[in-house]
Amino acid sequence: MEFSWVHEFKDEARDITGAFSDYPAETFSVSGLSREADFLEGQIGLSVLPIETLLLTVSYETALNDSDQSLSVWRMSASMGF
Repeated sequence: MEFSWVHEFKDEARDITGAFSDYPAETFSVSGLSREADFLEGQIGLSVLPIETLLLTVSYETALNDSDQSLSVWRMSASMGF
């Protein structure tokens, strides 16, 4: 389990401009969501080793701010060692 407070010092727009290599003259732009200056991040996860060579992991991450916007991510993974 992990919690942290994050402060964004930059006040910049989150715009990305790109192009495909086959059509370099044709560009496109994507505008990301603006972030609040302060927000709380939290993560909780669980890892299980059901057999000696298999590790299963699940975690949930979230970022919350004071304007009731949030970002949540679920992650699941499996890894096998030999």
